[in-house]
Amino acid sequence: MILKFVQEDEEQEDEKDIFCLVKAKVIAASRNGMVLQCSRHEFRLSGRITIGNTAKDGQAVEDIETYLDCASQDTLEGLKTRPPKLSRPPNLYTVVIGTASAIPCLYTSIRVPDIIATMEGGICWVYQEGRFICPGCTGGKAQRFNSFMGCGVDLACPLCMGTELSEEHKNYLKSYYYHGSGVDGSEGEEEMRDQLEEQLEKLGYMNNWVPEGAWKIKGMYN
Repeated sequence: MILKFVQEDEEQEDEKDIFCLVKAKVIAASRNGMVLQCSRHEFRLSGRITIGNTAKDGQAVEDIETYLDCASQDTLEGLKTRPPKLSRPPNLYTVVIGTASAIPCLYTSIRVPDIIATMEGGICWVYQEGRFICPGCTGGKAQRFNSFMGCGVDLACPLCMGTELSEEHKNYLKSYYYHGSGVDGSEGEEEMRDQLEEQLEKLGYMNNWVPEGAWKIKGMYN
């Protein structure tokens, strides 16, 4: 999971939130919350290399996420690519989680977009603007993630928005892209827009604007 550190001085606005990967063990629990013992983990990365820019295609993303689900040598040996290994520095934290708290401080079932959004400042080498791409104009990037289709639409970036969401979004757009003449897709438009907005909000991206080309089908191809 991803743990968010609490800032000691909330008035220091120039300080960024700090996140780290941890493996957590419940050591006490009650109706009001739980106490976790967390050991910190770090990817063995050199220089300015990040998880985001080591994920060069859809297979690499899948392998990183498989490794995050079970970070063992056996898992690594069964992957098609070679994600950076996780190390465990000798840092232990005791964290108290209150069930009444409205502020999320833990992220479970970690996926690559969670790491990009929280630990890597949202930096993504695939998307062009606002977390969406023109799937026909990426210079080969979309093909690496099985996200290629025609131009004229805005597709959720497979890297920083998630490969599963991007695939679902592509299928939504394609259903009208190739058969759109005379089709009124307005029935599902608001649902798709809401789903994209929810993902942007969940990941904590500053700009949660969803362009019309990502959801507005009615009249787009007529």
